[in-house]
Amino acid sequence: DIDILAQTHVNQAPSMNDNAHKVFCTSERARIVRQEFAGNVIVEDMEMTTEYTLQDDNHVSAISRIAIYLTPNSNSPRQEKSISGKAVAFYDFEIDMHRNLETFVDSKSGKSVERACVLTP
Repeated sequence: DIDILAQTHVNQAPSMNDNAHKVFCTSERARIVRQEFAGNVIVEDMEMTTEYTLQDDNHVSAISRIAIYLTPNSNSPRQEKSISGKAVAFYDFEIDMHRNLETFVDSKSGKSVERACVLTP
């Protein structure tokens, strides 16, 4: 069972300057609940925040941080409930995405055009 709450907002309005980069952020919170064969229930809470920057029409870069939180463990009666909500690990990632363009011949006009291409295995 996975519960996901996703929130998106713009943190920087696009500028009138053509050279300005466009930036937007996303934030996701997730709780993953799973049951092991022995009957133990494992609960994992995490939050991922990512800031995307449009470098140009074919290039987006991003910085992403994942926070892992402590959660109460119902399998361990001695564990205190006060540990909830405290991040215990952070993982930072840099993401660099480039659009693949491929030249096609337009069947109607006969002209060469570049289009985004998704490579399939």
